[in-house]
Formats: sequence, structure tokens, C-alpha cells
Amino acid sequence: MILYLLIGALVFGVNLHHINLQAAVVAQALTIVCFASLGIISASFIMVLKRGDPVNWIFGGISSLVGGVYYPIQVLPKPLLAVSYLLPITYALRAIRLSVLQGYGFHALRFELGMLALFTALYLPLSILAFRYAVNRAKMDGSLTHY
Repeated sequence: MILYLLIGALVFGVNLHHINLQAAVVAQALTIVCFASLGIISASFIMVLKRGDPVNWIFGGISSLVGGVYYPIQVLPKPLLAVSYLLPITYALRAIRLSVLQGYGFHALRFELGMLALFTALYLPLSILAFRYAVNRAKMDGSLTHY
């Protein structure tokens, strides 16, 4: 993220004087933990199924299309807009953009940070349980040494 910000500032002249560093760091930390949890769930599927996992495909594809990565979510039709609000990337991108580009603080980002915290609180324990199950299953199958 720092490299992208430096390129934006040096090459494209993006004004970074309004960064709220504390809010950006908290948003980034919540985003990392949330998506790391999804990665652990994805790895658990791979350990159990011994092939590609549906979690990565579903979250990766849908998040890219309707999560606000390529275009603002406000241009989406209402059904897809509703889907975008179910994805953590929507809140992560909004929180990071607003804290970095417009200097929004914790109070202004309370909804986005709260949603990221909620997703993290849901995904982190689920990922631990999924990984524990996958390791136990791989031990029983005798395939743990493959990982």
C-alpha cells in the first residue's frame, strides 16, 4: 500500500497531506485479519478437498466485480448493490480510501470500521475451526505431510 501511495504522489501528483494515518492503519489491520481469515478458510478447503477451493473463487470473483475494486458500487443495479454490502472488501476499500485520500477519522469511519470488525469477528473463529477440522481430517487421511 505504501508503494502505491508513493507512486500516486510522485508520478500522478496525488495530494497525500490529508492522510489520517491512525484510521488508515486500523482499517488496514482489520482488513488484513479479515482477509487472512478467509485465506485460512480457503486453505482448509484445499486440505480437505485436495484441489482448488470454492471460497477463493467465490470471494475473489464476486469481490472484484461488485466490491468497488474497479468502479464505485453506486453504479451497480440494486440487486448487485445489496450483494456488495455483504462483502468485507466494500467496507475495507471505503475506509482506506476515505482515511487516506480525505483524512476521515475514526468517528467518520465508525460504520466501515465496525463492519470490518464484525466480519473479522465472524471469520476469524470460523477460520480457526475450519483449519482445526482440516488438520485433523488430513491427519486421519494420512495426507498431512503433503502440506
